[in-house]
Amino acid sequence: MSEPDGEINGYGYVDLELPSGTLWATMNLGANKIEDFGEYYAWGESETKLDFSWHNYKYYKGGYSDRPSAFPTYNELENIGEEISNTKYDAAHVIMEETWVMPTKAQIDELQDSSYCEWTWINNGYCVKSKINGKSIFLPAAGIKESDLDDLKSGYYQSSTLCEGVPCCNYFLSFYSGDHSTNGSSIYYGRTIRPVICATASSEPNVTTGQPLYNDKSTATVLNCQIKGKWSSVLNHGICWNTSGNPTISDNYKVEGHRGVPSYNVVINGLEEGKTYYIRAYATNNVGTSYGEEIIYTHKNNNTSDGKQNGHDYVDLGLPSGTKWATMNIGASAPEDYGNYYAWGETETKETYNWSTYKYFFDNNGDSVPYDDNWRVESGELKDIGCNIAGTQYDVAHMKWGDSWKIPTSAQMDELQNRKYCEWIWTFLNGVKGYIVTSKLNGKSIFLPACGVFYSNEQQLMNTDGHYWLSTSEANNAFYADYLIFSSKSHETCHKSELFQDDNGRDHGRAIRPVFTRKNEAK
Repeated sequence: MSEPDGEINGYGYVDLELPSGTLWATMNLGANKIEDFGEYYAWGESETKLDFSWHNYKYYKGGYSDRPSAFPTYNELENIGEEISNTKYDAAHVIMEETWVMPTKAQIDELQDSSYCEWTWINNGYCVKSKINGKSIFLPAAGIKESDLDDLKSGYYQSSTLCEGVPCCNYFLSFYSGDHSTNGSSIYYGRTIRPVICATASSEPNVTTGQPLYNDKSTATVLNCQIKGKWSSVLNHGICWNTSGNPTISDNYKVEGHRGVPSYNVVINGLEEGKTYYIRAYATNNVGTSYGEEIIYTHKNNNTSDGKQNGHDYVDLGLPSGTKWATMNIGASAPEDYGNYYAWGETETKETYNWSTYKYFFDNNGDSVPYDDNWRVESGELKDIGCNIAGTQYDVAHMKWGDSWKIPTSAQMDELQNRKYCEWIWTFLNGVKGYIVTSKLNGKSIFLPACGVFYSNEQQLMNTDGHYWLSTSEANNAFYADYLIFSSKSHETCHKSELFQDDNGRDHGRAIRPVFTRKNEAK
């Protein structure tokens, strides 16, 4: 591993020349050698202990109650903030003093960015080597601690950042020999800490203002404000606004976080329908406060489209494939409406969605499902309608909307999910939660509401999860088909959002967001 580039207060650091300017400690908090595990700390605590559990967590107010599977509520936890870096709850800052702090989620994410660092598994841990200057640090697989030390083939490193909207969980770096990622889980666990030093600013920050988007009559989200340069030097950042021009933090303002991040979004409140506002992003470091460019924003619902295809509105996101996306689901009257639900390959809605009502299931042996105990399709019990139904008689988008409209394929959804092309932001529109998907190519966007799923005769997970059918399945005559699934957060790991493709029973009722790729769009 690289020799330290210097010391602060007796602790060595390595400069990997990351864009944020973050300097990483050469060893874990409490360690004497780079391969030592160091000490274990619950989130927000600065003392070690033997028992890591809810009833022994310093900021748990619920009384003596072991809660291995239940999550405490806001009332049961002392509020110590959503970002504890450089506070009295920051173990690295309390113990090492000076400018040492726990890393934020953003700093852990940056360390994992393959554009900047290469991760190599050696000696039961990861060597993290900078692609910029070739210097490196070592992160030992120190495991995790509850009543005993466990999982010594993996690493769990605390961040200073609480999971958004989940007061009992915080983000952390997790890894094993084959993978590394940022996850979230209960704050009471004992995890190791790799301290950092944030950049020292020589000038005010450089910040750009994002794009305001209408949420409802009184709120809007300002998307994708950017902090340029050494963003870890920023102490706080947010949005300010007024109705006269050149807003500053002397006017209306909202702080979004207390440590620098490369980009952020802010929901602003108290707006009036039809009124014009002047909006600027701001960022503050030890030198001063700077502002982004001023955006003039009239607060009204502009659900505009680029045109109509066979009478249905679409948006051109500028995607390489040429795919145009509908502005709303089949059966919806507005972008935030859930619309209708369909079983895969069916073109009509119904009251009950299960195998007994599925049009292409023939229950020849009376077991009510088209598969055996080994999850193999039973012969003669499913009609083969193909492994890609786009544009066929089984494609409800094509049959209902006509012309070149289709259910999107898995490849088209892959393109929409590609972060090179689109930014996905969890937000809400007229009270309905979901994703605003904004093109990085031309700035245009669509909204996908969290429409849930229909199973049996019950509509489930509305306003928390989104389920959208795709036109593909992995094999002909499979009893499952592909779909997009997303949620506001995982109940197990408290991520702010989950977004991925999966496959599931064709009998379930799911929403459809149509697409087309024909070049002569207007009709």
